[in-house]
Amino acid sequence: MWIDGGHASAFALRATADKSLCTPYAITSLQQILRDRVLRDLAGSTAVFDANGRVDVQPFWDLLWDPVPEVDDERFYIDKVRQLHDAAVDRRMISGPVAALVSGGNDSSANASIMARKIKEAGGRPDQLHTFTVGLREVEGDAKYNDLIYAKQVADLIGSQHHEYLMSTEEFLDIIPVTIDAMDDLVSEPSAVFLYQALKMAKDKGLDVVVTGEANDELSCGHGEMINRSRQAKAPTTRPRNFIDPDVNDLTHPMETARMVA
Repeated sequence: MWIDGGHASAFALRATADKSLCTPYAITSLQQILRDRVLRDLAGSTAVFDANGRVDVQPFWDLLWDPVPEVDDERFYIDKVRQLHDAAVDRRMISGPVAALVSGGNDSSANASIMARKIKEAGGRPDQLHTFTVGLREVEGDAKYNDLIYAKQVADLIGSQHHEYLMSTEEFLDIIPVTIDAMDDLVSEPSAVFLYQALKMAKDKGLDVVVTGEANDELSCGHGEMINRSRQAKAPTTRPRNFIDPDVNDLTHPMETARMVA
């Protein structure tokens, strides 16, 4: 939902785009234009419009409403993160087949490993978990774009039914307008297109629940290339701490993360 900052009119973005316009520059420029004119309805909030066109935005949830108490104990936060993560995955588990998107990073690897453990604890088979990874054919194999390699390692570790798909550049461009329409929003980063394709694959296999991870890799350098660059940094004190195991004073490889939570 986007709200016009000046006149309090709202609209849902239904956009289709010609492929010639679907370049990172064009998409970024379109997003900047919209940012100059409208405001996005804030996460965890509702927008109510009256007959005069005035808008009243009210929050219905905020992270700080239920803050984690501050304590001088790193182990407390490690245990709290793992507890909340486990509970979040557990709420999304169902009986029968379930799916996880795996990018080869820490967050999705941890999600898939926890799901596999919970299926095993419930007496299910490992292959009830389907994992999906999508990459770009022209760059896969480059050290900077090794999602499929790490994702396959995690899938082999947890015993999931693993599904891979390599898109061509032409397919990628063709799917951008479809992704915009499906999201009802702008595509501001390539991962949104891969996400759409992976979710489509899951839907085509009749899977109703798909779990994915967001943000942790960016916060904690969860991908192989991020880890390599961080380890080469001259100021190690600026590296994110390992929030999987406090005894490991370094960033964690996705396979190590998967083993820790499996």
